[in-house]
Amino acid sequence: EIKRVHTPLFAAASNQARRTWSVELRGDGAARITEVLAVTGQAAHEWREHYQTPGERLERYGKVWNGKFAGAQLESVTMDVSDRNQPARVTAVANVPHFGELRDPDTIHLPTSSREADFTRTYARLGERRWPLVLGYPWHHDEQVTYHLPSGARIARAPSSRTIESPFGSFTLTVEGASGDGGITVNSKLVVAGSRIEPSDYAAFRAFLRDTDAALSERVVVDLGRAP
Repeated sequence: EIKRVHTPLFAAASNQARRTWSVELRGDGAARITEVLAVTGQAAHEWREHYQTPGERLERYGKVWNGKFAGAQLESVTMDVSDRNQPARVTAVANVPHFGELRDPDTIHLPTSSREADFTRTYARLGERRWPLVLGYPWHHDEQVTYHLPSGARIARAPSSRTIESPFGSFTLTVEGASGDGGITVNSKLVVAGSRIEPSDYAAFRAFLRDTDAALSERVVVDLGRAP
């Protein structure tokens, strides 16, 4: 007997992407980035499908990096996407010539996260909705970005640690090592707890994404120590 059933949705805790970046910053704003990524749950299927052919992985993942950062060159990438009972895992090294924004000869402005502050634009572009917003599935992004500074540089300004709670999920940002010249680590975690936003809740959900984008828009500012 054939029955029609709903495909189950995993909770956010089961749909996780965990990413770490170790960023070796140069004085001209260029960077060499080592990335380690693990994806579990429903998103892992998309990774396995897109990167199933080993011979195409370097080119395909290189296009992802070049789409984020113009001129980025992927030095290496290894992927373990074959075992469906294990997370999809990625280790990559990329060279990015214009990673930091050199505002003047003495300071570089760096992103807080590997992801742009574009959640509102991506998921809630419209000002209002007549019909529910379907997100696909709940998800959880956990990230750590560590900056290693060039000789003589120091952290001039760091993002503010904060926690944002809402009925739709949560966002937290914490900063380690913001004082001195030893570098800085920015930890962020975004949880989207539901997969369907009703029209009556849409404005509040959009406000949650705007607050998250505002936090991610803050920059790490590095003083290169060149001023006399």
